[in-house]
Amino acid sequence: MEKHRYIRGDRVEAPEQMFVGQVITHAGIGVVQRIEYVNDGRNSRDRELLIIKVDGQTGERKYFADKVRWMGGPE
Repeated sequence: MEKHRYIRGDRVEAPEQMFVGQVITHAGIGVVQRIEYVNDGRNSRDRELLIIKVDGQTGERKYFADKVRWMGGPE
């Protein structure tokens, strides 16, 4: 299966974020606000870091592209 190339405005499903066994942000559907490319030190190429605004929640959340599920393109 071909990997989706995310763009600004894509709808995605963002998983919950946990810290030391406690949920700090709940899962939800959101919109990609911007995309950054970072080198996480695990390999030689940069990874896509998606900055997502999740519906009904304040602030933005950051996820690597392989941790979210694409739900559709910009409207």
